[in-house]
Formats: sequence, structure tokens, C-alpha cells
Amino acid sequence: MPSQFGNKPESLGELLNTNLEPAPIEHVGLCSYRLPSNPAEAAFAEAWARRAEMTLGYLLHGQEKSEHYKLTQQEATVAATVIQWLGSPVGQGFLEDVVSTGTVSRVKLP
Repeated sequence: MPSQFGNKPESLGELLNTNLEPAPIEHVGLCSYRLPSNPAEAAFAEAWARRAEMTLGYLLHGQEKSEHYKLTQQEATVAATVIQWLGSPVGQGFLEDVVSTGTVSRVKLP
């Protein structure tokens, strides 16, 4: 007998089947509001957004599993935040410190 709220689902599978598509993963950092006033952060963020879809699964789970692994929004946000940070003044200082050790040479960009 149907309740006042409609028919009772037959199974847990029927209850969970909402036919909703998952939201697309967005590769945007937590501090994206900074991008308009910080060109270097914007450059890093934009470069990451172009590469993230093909790269993040590989970085987190290796080449063999990257095509089958479904990224979470949290993973995408953390990665985008770190990449954007590399373009910030503090992130740039970090990169300069690494290069100044002499163990990594600076790559000349065109």
C-alpha cells in the first residue's frame, strides 16, 4: 500500500537510483578570487586547468589506473590550489629556493 509520500522503493538500488549525473570536476583552487589581481597565479591556474584532466589521475594513481580512476572534487581542488600557490609570491619564492640549491637548473621559457 502506498504511503502518503508515494510508493516505497523495492530495494536499496532503486532508492539510490536518482538518475542524476555527477557534477563535472572543476580544477579550480580555493583562492581563485585572487586570479584577477595576480597574473602569475592566473597563469599557473590556467595552465593547470588545461592539463589537469589528463594529468591528475596519473599523478595520484599511476599510469595503469589513471584512465579508470574517478577523481573527486576534493582531489581536484587540492591540486589546483597547490598549483595556483606556485604562482603566488610565496610559491615563487619556494621555486626560487629550490632552484638556488643548484640541484635543479632553471628552465628557460620562451
